[in-house]
Amino acid sequence: MCSDIEIWPPPDDPSAFESLCLDLYKEIWGDSGAQKNGRSGQGQSGVDVFGKGRDGQPVGVQCKQKSGMLRTKLTAAELKEEVKKASDFRPPLRLFIVATTGPRDKAIQARARELEEGTTFKIQVWSWPDLWHEIYRLRKLVESDRSTGRSCSHSGKSKRLPLTT
Repeated sequence: MCSDIEIWPPPDDPSAFESLCLDLYKEIWGDSGAQKNGRSGQGQSGVDVFGKGRDGQPVGVQCKQKSGMLRTKLTAAELKEEVKKASDFRPPLRLFIVATTGPRDKAIQARARELEEGTTFKIQVWSWPDLWHEIYRLRKLVESDRSTGRSCSHSGKSKRLPLTT
């Protein structure tokens, strides 16, 4: 089965979404030392998760959990504000990712490319379909959640993570 056919809904809790992003980007970056940046309510310079990319350069992620029920999505104003905050992160980032549970949006992707021209770092926007594709590709994340019995909260209900093979 492919990731376009089998898809889970995104977490409906911002903390769960941050934890999922931390696990995912640890795998993508190959950085077991990646971590969450502080805690909710603390100034985080626009970065919820940070670590080092495979090239050893500093990378950061801002996690934007959006309500699927309300069909909310990342806005251009939010993107601009987060990029501005990320410019103050230390050490300076080489890559800044805004990960959102919202849908992919070509206008937001284009705005990210525009904003990149005024920064010292690359900017990427990962929507839920992009994140899910990577989660699906990295089967061990799926297997890990299934084998440990960890649950993921979706739509207010706690369910065991499904897996078809």
